[in-house]
Amino acid sequence: MGRTGTTPVFLGDTTGVHYPSAGIGGNSDGLGLGGLEIPRVLTLKLAGVFGVSMERLFGLPVAARKDYEGVFMMKLRMQFVPGALLLALLPTTVVAQGGTLPDGPAVVRRFVEAVGGEAAVMRQAGRHVTGRLEVPAQGVEGDLEVYAKAPNKLAVTVVIPGMVTVRNGFDGTVGWTLNPMEGPMLLDGLSLQQMQQSADFYSMLYPKRLFAAVETIGEEEFEGTPCYRVKVTTANGEEYFDFFDRTTGLLVGSVRTRSTAMGDMEATSLVSDWQPVGGVLLPHKTVQRVMGMEQIMTFTSIESGDVPDSVFALPEEVRALTQPE
Repeated sequence: MGRTGTTPVFLGDTTGVHYPSAGIGGNSDGLGLGGLEIPRVLTLKLAGVFGVSMERLFGLPVAARKDYEGVFMMKLRMQFVPGALLLALLPTTVVAQGGTLPDGPAVVRRFVEAVGGEAAVMRQAGRHVTGRLEVPAQGVEGDLEVYAKAPNKLAVTVVIPGMVTVRNGFDGTVGWTLNPMEGPMLLDGLSLQQMQQSADFYSMLYPKRLFAAVETIGEEEFEGTPCYRVKVTTANGEEYFDFFDRTTGLLVGSVRTRSTAMGDMEATSLVSDWQPVGGVLLPHKTVQRVMGMEQIMTFTSIESGDVPDSVFALPEEVRALTQPE
């Protein structure tokens, strides 16, 4: 086997909902990014938007480090936020509850009906997404393309013109990432588990194969929207929180720990601009925030239809890592 590693925080959880449900989200947005959240749910590292981990960058010889800094670091400066400000960004204000809260399964059922119903979701089996990626604090803009196919295949490409192309995916068995700074890597541990969830085309239905429990914790203002805060426990034992609009039933966002090259970090993902695609509402915009830095994905085209298996074939560099040494 070859090198393994953690999934970078950004893009994967692109929508940042069962990063993101095959196609664009990170969690339950029905997209599968997530956070690209995604996801995803892609493979840009928080410490180096183009895939250069801080420890690797600063472990290079001085001359090489200067080369990297000269080309990339103007775009890669970290925007660290003081602890108090970071806490202020998180949705922690609990609203006084009046009456009995709906249980977790009831909130999920309402969400599924709000997007079009289980039957409509199950009628789709493939998706092609194109859009734009922005990291405003770094002045970075690029193009993204996502292919997803039932039951659990995902391929994501992000191109920053004139700078870098980053790819990652899941072929039903192997989770991987490929970027020019660190080369090919196989995902493992929590990173692989989150990628598997992102790649599951029907994760927005919260199937029992992926989720052990969903529990309504309370009512809360999340990004200015009155929501139900739902604790989600995956089949692998991971816990995070999804937030559902009390009025529309739609998913508003999530708060989830992501495994990154810099360790585990809490990411806040937002999904919005829900529009119909083949009879199913899907979000056309996602925002992910980690340590005060924001990544925005806007999906300009989402098409439902057949996707050939060849799209999800492992790149040769990744395939080589799967072979016995």
